[in-house]
Amino acid sequence: MARFQCAICSYDGHAAWAGELVCPRCGSTIGVRAAVGIEEMTEREADAFEAAADQLAKEADDEEGE
Repeated sequence: MARFQCAICSYDGHAAWAGELVCPRCGSTIGVRAAVGIEEMTEREADAFEAAADQLAKEADDEEGE
């Protein structure tokens, strides 16, 4: 399950994560936020998320060393 918030129809609730940032109520792709647990993500999504987190940590370490 993921938590969705939609600025278009004011939806704020939980729905199954299908891999798309789409409001489960109105179908909007604009103004939609989702909180997805890593256990809900596909392996590809989780790997990309972890790679992005590693890159951000590396950049923060590089800035501290300057």
